[in-house]
Amino acid sequence: MDNWLKDGRTYLTGNGFTVIDAYVWASMWHERSGAPIQQLSNLFAWKARVEERPCLKDCGGLRARYARN
Repeated sequence: MDNWLKDGRTYLTGNGFTVIDAYVWASMWHERSGAPIQQLSNLFAWKARVEERPCLKDCGGLRARYARN
């Protein structure tokens, strides 16, 4: 995915946010698993863009709830 994003696209399939972006974002468990992926700068820039979307900023309190675990 890091390579897909290096062409300058905003989201995984282009410039529009899709269910693919939501699914991949929701499945990013690297922090809990300890997988070392910090070198994937394009992926982390994409993750930050997704997290800035209004629909994901709070998620009804879910982000805060699961961030504690």
